[in-house]
Amino acid sequence: MRPFCQITLTCSRSGTPRDFPAYDDLGKRIRERRRELGANQVICAHQLGVCHKTLKNWEANRVKPATKYISRILEFIASRV
Repeated sequence: MRPFCQITLTCSRSGTPRDFPAYDDLGKRIRERRRELGANQVICAHQLGVCHKTLKNWEANRVKPATKYISRILEFIASRV
């Protein structure tokens, strides 16, 4: 609390895409799609607009993708060759 401030603000967090169960296996789906295409992580990362290390972390479920990448990822997963 800041000095001379008598107000404390609180709020509840709304549900984000990261809170949904389907979000947990997103890395697995990215890896499966990449392997179906026969592409490596560098190529797929370039298509998604991220560093290959970021893609590696997504696929290993170390890090969940930021919300701004969800639409790109879904397009990648659903794309047809």
